Parts: sequence; structure tokens; C-alpha cells
Amino acid sequence: MKLTFPTIYRATAINIVIVVIYLVIALWLMRTQGASWWNVGIAAYVASLLVLALWRVPKVQIALLPAKGVKAEDVFKAENDARATLAQILGGFAVLIGLYFAWTNITATTKNLELTKEGQITDRFTKAIEQLGATDNDGKPKLELRLGGIYALERIARDSERDHWAIMEVLTAYVREHSQWKAANLPANQNPLAADIQAVVTVIRRHEWRHEDGYLDLHGTNLHDAHLQHALLQHAYLWDARLVGAHLWDAHLEHAYLEYADLNRADLKRAYLTCADLTVADLTSAHLEGAHLEGADLKTAQGVTQAQVDSAIGDTYTKLPAGIVRPAAWPKPTVNRSRCRPRKPTS
Repeated sequence: MKLTFPTIYRATAINIVIVVIYLVIALWLMRTQGASWWNVGIAAYVASLLVLALWRVPKVQIALLPAKGVKAEDVFKAENDARATLAQILGGFAVLIGLYFAWTNITATTKNLELTKEGQITDRFTKAIEQLGATDNDGKPKLELRLGGIYALERIARDSERDHWAIMEVLTAYVREHSQWKAANLPANQNPLAADIQAVVTVIRRHEWRHEDGYLDLHGTNLHDAHLQHALLQHAYLWDARLVGAHLWDAHLEHAYLEYADLNRADLKRAYLTCADLTVADLTSAHLEGAHLEGADLKTAQGVTQAQVDSAIGDTYTKLPAGIVRPAAWPKPTVNRSRCRPRKPTS
């Protein structure tokens, strides 16, 4: 049988081409990862050695076998079979190398995308802060831009968990700066809350409290008639706050600091005031139907009536003003008073 190139070397050529292709892909992936040409050159040299090994090793293996009575066709076939096996092994290694670099490339791309996202959030945050202080040529607030800034900050707080609490601090500081009631000469008929302040209140009401958060600081602010129903205000600093007529039904005010707060006519139905500090707070005409007062301190609260207390839910740890009788229907203690936080100074 005559040995020709198509019949003898076809499998060898195909195997070599496959290995070369795998190695080229691996080198390309290395280059996309920022590898230096020095490293690529070394890889190319190693690839050349592998190709040489693919050609020479099978010949050496077959040469070590007994050759007596073996036909030339069988020798070439044995070499090609050994070469095919070696090519598959080397090709498998090349594929693994390619997969490794593909994985590192995906990881690097993901990291770059995260950095890009963080950069975009930073730009959005900076722009929203600028809008929050926008004024016209006369120095008057530009309400439409400020509202846009407030709601932009809310969106960022939802998109970026890392910036969530910082944004809440910015917004509460805005309210403390622009809605101080003691510093203002309030008229007898108070005007509605300014649109920007009510917008911040709306954001606070939609705020999702997290354990890693700090405490919302709204002390000394004018929040009359504010819509804070269902708001999560656990541990909030609300001392000296003016909450006249505020809508606080179903709000969570556990452990809240409400010393000297004006809650006249406030709607606190079903609100959670467990362990809240209501020292010298004004509860005149406040609605306490179904409000949770377990462990709350109302000992020096003003304007508290027996009817209000009878309509609320408390326990033996609830501190009541002098002259107010603890309702017999109140359940046994459900809150350990020792777990209630001590009163924060009102300075």
C-alpha cells in the first residue's frame, strides 16, 4: 500500500490545527486580560513546545515498541493514534485554560460594571443635592427643582443600599433646617406644610427601616398635619417636634423620643408606641384608640384623659400621669421595661 499525505498525515494535521486553535484562543484571552507581550511570548514559546511534543512524542513512543514484522502502515497508524490521544489531552488543557481566562474576564467585566454603576450613582447623588438647594436669581427656592432633587434622592436610596442611610440623613437635615417651628412666629391658622417638606415626609413614610440604619432625627421640626401613617419611626428623635394634627395611625414609634412633642389632635390610632418616651408631651385631644403603650412613659405627659387611656393598649409597665387609673382590661406585662432605652437628654 502506497503511503500518501492524505491517508497518513490527515489526522495528524487536523489534531495539530485543533491544538493551535485552542492555544491561539488562550493567548487572545490572556491578551484581553492585559497580559504583557513578554507573557504572551512565553505562552507562544510553550505552545511551540507543545506542538513539537505532539509531533515527536508519539514517534518516540512507537520507536520503543518491538518493530519486528510490523508494517509501515501500522507504524504510522500507531503514531497517529498516539498523537490523537495526546492532542485530545493537550486540547483539554487548552480548553480549561481558555475557560479560566474567560471566567476572569467575566469577573473583571462585572467589577467594571459595578464601578460604572457606582460612578453613575455618585453623579446622580451630586446632581440631586444641587437641586435640593436650588434658588432663582432672587435667592428664592426653586420648588420644582427641589422636589425633583428630593424624589431623585429617594430613588437613589432604593437603588443603592450603601447610600440609603446617608440619603435619609440628608433629607431629615433638610427638614430640620427648613421647618423649625420654635424659630418661626406661627400664625393662629397654620398654613399647610410646604410642598418640599411634605415631599420629604412622604419619602420618610415610604422609607423601609433596616437594622443597620441609624435613627431618624426630626427633633424641633414643624410637622403639623403631616401624613406619616404607617411610617417606620422606631427610635426616632422627635423631641420638641410640632406634630399637631399629624396623621400617625399605624405608625411604628417604638422607643421613639417624643419628649416635649406637641401631639395635640394627632391621630395615633393603632400606633406602636411601645417603650416610647412621652415626657411632657402634649397629648390633648390626641386619638389613642388601639394605640400600643406597653412600657411607654406618659407620667408627665400633658392633656391625657382617662378616656384616651381606656381606648389604648398598655400593661403594668406603662407609666401613667397622676390621677389616671390603669384599666383593668390591660393585659399582663408583655414588654420588659428594662429593655426600654433610657431617656435621651433633650438638649
